[in-house]
Amino acid sequence: MKTKRMLSILFSVLFLHVHAQQSDIGHEISIYKNAMQYADYEAAKNAVYSIIEKHPENNSYLDTLTRLYFAMGANNQTIMAGNTCLKKDSGNKDIMEMVAIANANLSRHMESMEMYKRLQAKTHSPYFAYQVAFHEYRLNNYEESSKTLEGIVLDAAADSQYITITMGQDRSQRVPLKAAALNLLGVVQLQLHQDDKAKNNFDAALKLQPDFVLARENKAIADKAEEEKKNNTGQVPSPAEKK
Repeated sequence: MKTKRMLSILFSVLFLHVHAQQSDIGHEISIYKNAMQYADYEAAKNAVYSIIEKHPENNSYLDTLTRLYFAMGANNQTIMAGNTCLKKDSGNKDIMEMVAIANANLSRHMESMEMYKRLQAKTHSPYFAYQVAFHEYRLNNYEESSKTLEGIVLDAAADSQYITITMGQDRSQRVPLKAAALNLLGVVQLQLHQDDKAKNNFDAALKLQPDFVLARENKAIADKAEEEKKNNTGQVPSPAEKK
């Protein structure tokens, strides 16, 4: 999700149905607007709660509350408010994505995967398919993850898309989505003992992005594992598995 896009929507969603109720929530709207000018999400959140108390039937305010919790990094509250919002507006893709991300932040891979599956079914987006595959992998569903990733690799819509890969220790890298899918597919194939296929996919990922750090690291791990097997020297190291 584009954070700037999400934050800009924070300003607009609350006012979607404001005009009809302007007479009785004008004070709260003023507080909200002033708070948002200074990114004071706590004050803005309190203003939205006051509005919800007066107009609990209006789901757009619960939508705004969910977005505020997401901007604050309050994962549990994002999930609870978001799921309540989705009961009334099941097709709200922004809220679905926030709930999926919040679940992922809490390592709730099953819940995140299920929400990403809903998003992928609605949008047919290879980005959401990649998120499904990642959580399938984290849940040790290697066969399912492999099938999902193979579908992304064959999807022409993935050719022009990019994704930012986080690698820990404040490291990240923007790479082609197809390169990310090939790298993760290689990681999954190592788990399935398909070492030759894995190495080929790491090579394919590096062909698309020659400086792709994780793919280069994973290829080195696969090469070392192959050498250790030949020499019977012991354990095979675990591949890098960052999202």
